[in-house]
Amino acid sequence: MSSGLLALARMAARNVRKHWRHSLGSILSIAVGFVAIGLFSGYLDDLAWRQMAQLSKKSMMGDIIIEHQDASDRAHSDDVWGHQLGANEQAFIDAHLARERSQVATRARFLEVVGLASTGKAGVVFLGQGHDVAEGALLRGDLRDNAKVGAPLDPGADDQVLLGQGLGAALDCAPAEALAPGAVTRALACRRARAQLTATTESGQLNVIEPRVVGLTSVGVKEYDARLLVMSLPAAQRLMNTGAVSRYHVQLTPGVDAAAFAARLEHAAQAEGVRLRAQRWQDHRFGDQYTRGMTLLSMFRSFVVVIVVAIAAMSVLMTMMRAVAERTREVGMLRSLGFLRREVMLLFLLEAGMLALVSCAVGALSTAALTWACNHAGITYNAGMLSDAIPLAVAFVPSVWLTALCFLSTVAMLATVLPARRAARMPIPEALGHV
Repeated sequence: MSSGLLALARMAARNVRKHWRHSLGSILSIAVGFVAIGLFSGYLDDLAWRQMAQLSKKSMMGDIIIEHQDASDRAHSDDVWGHQLGANEQAFIDAHLARERSQVATRARFLEVVGLASTGKAGVVFLGQGHDVAEGALLRGDLRDNAKVGAPLDPGADDQVLLGQGLGAALDCAPAEALAPGAVTRALACRRARAQLTATTESGQLNVIEPRVVGLTSVGVKEYDARLLVMSLPAAQRLMNTGAVSRYHVQLTPGVDAAAFAARLEHAAQAEGVRLRAQRWQDHRFGDQYTRGMTLLSMFRSFVVVIVVAIAAMSVLMTMMRAVAERTREVGMLRSLGFLRREVMLLFLLEAGMLALVSCAVGALSTAALTWACNHAGITYNAGMLSDAIPLAVAFVPSVWLTALCFLSTVAMLATVLPARRAARMPIPEALGHV
């Protein structure tokens, strides 16, 4: 049995070389399908990763967001101070995180600030946040330098602010005309070095501070950047005349189950009579944009993948069926020499398998080359309400390549079996006289 299979394998390899025109057409058809599936899936995977990094790292989400139990219900109400974390809540959270220090990489506190910013002209409403600067840089990871123009906040200085790009333009702050020698980002040029920030404190009084504008930043969405202002937590608390914070963002160590960690924290808070809610950032209201974006992207991906796969499958199917159908006379000759029907079909299956492997190897090499070219071409494009240009990039996704190999190989073999079975069942004289 093994010697017979080996002989058929040698015949299949010889037929692949002999019918090189048909083989080349089949190889190109399968390889193009492989490239289409690999590139499109890689592009969407890269886009999804960038979307997650956009929200998770740029906005310093961490893994877990801890806030007052009523924060979500009162987020859009006029009771700004009804859901802040006071001294008791902060003491409990700090103590719990200290007990779980082996599972906590870092944490940062945030305070939401709403007020009026001015540099001498008319004021502009800003939506700001104060945060622990050093810890916030850890949450951003490789995006820790969040200043697109100028310099990031100095952890040791509490009189600095970063403006969103849109807010900066409204306050007459713009990038310098030229990049200084050796500088990574362009310097900031403001009509006035300090911005006057006015806000209403918890007691209803107006408070004013004048921090220095040191840079421009972005969270990637134009509407947010038009009102965004970032400062240190002490500066925000000084402006709002409070010691409260709005929420904690916690980054867990790798491998820790975020949902389980949040559940334990909520259970411990309930036992102590502290009203807290802890949840993954994807489940928080801040993750709503991410969830909707991923849902839309998933629907788009499913729709287009079905089309790409269908086109690739039909192309492979038609190419392989035509190549086998044109060799009906060869099937008749093999049958006249004493080959059984199952041996004829096995011969063509071996040919299809060899062609599929060669084709997918060519497709994998082509996909890798095109992926490298896309990732190094420096092509960018603008999308919708995003303020930053998106680089055209493709992710390496070996699992998708393996799936494409299995799928296209299966299609190629099925496309071979159908005409080969029909030709093998034809009467030998009829097969030999087939045109």
